Amino acid sequence: MTTNGSKHNGSGLNGSGGNGAGGGDDDDKDKNKIVHFPSLAERDRIRKEKIAKEEAWQAEYKAKQKILKSASNPPFLNLPNIPMFVRILLPTFVIIHALQALLLTDPQRMELFFNFGFVPAFYTAEFRWTAVFGPITHLYLHGDWMHLAFNTIMMTAMGAFFARELGNKIAWMFFFACGLGGALLHFAVNIGDHSPLIGASGAISGFFAVFLVTMYKRGGFHQFKLVRDYGLMVVIGFWLALMFLIAIIMGGQSWEAHMGGFIVGLFMLTWLVRKDLKFWRL
Repeated sequence: MTTNGSKHNGSGLNGSGGNGAGGGDDDDKDKNKIVHFPSLAERDRIRKEKIAKEEAWQAEYKAKQKILKSASNPPFLNLPNIPMFVRILLPTFVIIHALQALLLTDPQRMELFFNFGFVPAFYTAEFRWTAVFGPITHLYLHGDWMHLAFNTIMMTAMGAFFARELGNKIAWMFFFACGLGGALLHFAVNIGDHSPLIGASGAISGFFAVFLVTMYKRGGFHQFKLVRDYGLMVVIGFWLALMFLIAIIMGGQSWEAHMGGFIVGLFMLTWLVRKDLKFWRL
């Protein structure tokens, strides 16, 4: 039937089934179509461009991965990122302890601790001339390898954080000032005591004070309701109480040196930031 044929062929003219003018035009168009195949040179150029794009993408990906890997490395595993303050201080700790451990007998080591540690009794009635150096030299002495290892790890983390935030020169100032603060509070509580205070724990506590305040300012403790309600003093009070309890329970540690260094660190940070000593307003 013509009607069915016209629908099937799609010419729509006189039911010719593709033999009319419309069909002829379609045939001419098909004959005039030219399929272009790229030449060998063009195909080679396209291939090289594709390879170049892939290599550029791979290079960019590797660069991003390198940056992410570098940023995620802990400071003690990534030597170029460790500030000069830490790079000088930590080897000094290790060398001094290694020399005393290898070259001195136990009685000689105890004599070293009494002469260059911080002994409160030597600043009252029983003064020794070596006590002049004690407030500084006690920071570089450690009782055993475990004591050295703990202080080294803590100083690496806290000292590196501090030096990156505030610089190497201020880090040295903090180290000695907080160490002296720890010795001073230890002396005030233990006047007349003959036990030598040794180790850099007081100085490290000062650096840790800066770390806690910085983390608080960045919202690190705001998940706790007490901190949200009462602010920084909750964090400071909790840490002071914890240091006291640990020293009492474990024994052999000077909570006075820890607290003294911590408090001096708070005061010094407040002065740097606010030019006053009201650390509770940090």
